[in-house]
Amino acid sequence: MKGKLLLLFLLTTLTHFGQSNITGTVLNSDDLTTLHGIKIINLNSKQFCYSNEYGGFSVKGVANDTLSFESTFFNPLQVVVTQYLIDKKDNKFEMKETVFDLAEVNLIKFNKEVFNLKLNEEIQNDIKNRPYLYYPKPELSFNIAGVIGFVIKPLMKKEIVDNRVTLSYEFFESLFENNPLFNDVFLTQRLGLNWEEKSLFFEFCSFQNLKVSKETSTDNFQLMDMLIKQSEIFKKRKTEN
Repeated sequence: MKGKLLLLFLLTTLTHFGQSNITGTVLNSDDLTTLHGIKIINLNSKQFCYSNEYGGFSVKGVANDTLSFESTFFNPLQVVVTQYLIDKKDNKFEMKETVFDLAEVNLIKFNKEVFNLKLNEEIQNDIKNRPYLYYPKPELSFNIAGVIGFVIKPLMKKEIVDNRVTLSYEFFESLFENNPLFNDVFLTQRLGLNWEEKSLFFEFCSFQNLKVSKETSTDNFQLMDMLIKQSEIFKKRKTEN
């Protein structure tokens, strides 16, 4: 039993020391720009790393290992390690951008006559169901109406509650820390901003006094659209200054 354990230990040790650094650069296959934040996993050893701001990476492995390149906005890529890849230090790995298919939208030609008929029908039905909304209210004498209004009006006032969420600096900071869709790759590739500008961009957005409904504050696609629009304004202001 001890002999088998010793053999297993020696094999594991030899495998570990036999690993080499596999280095390279991750590129966008469309325009050959470098990709930052791509996760590279050695599926055999389970070791992983992320590409830096220049697209560079280094991960340990041996020949016949499989490297997996993963990102939210790019199609996954798997590469089998060869001795040539290990010896070559300037390997290039190209990833293709993911195309998001939108659901089919059916357009119906607007028919003015049909619309007017349906609208008139709905109005007539509403008059039958709620006639009190369509007939003038009986007028009270000036004095009685004034007294009633003076007494009741303050009691009828309702506090207007704003249920919208103000998008603060902390909101954007939390969004990019906790939501996997909003990360440094989204910031650089989708918004076209430098990583160093992230805090300045969050502060810019917070000064816009942006308010959205609670539903929108958790809707990734609406938030994505809003951030893209704000990034265009941010870049324009930066250019003007």
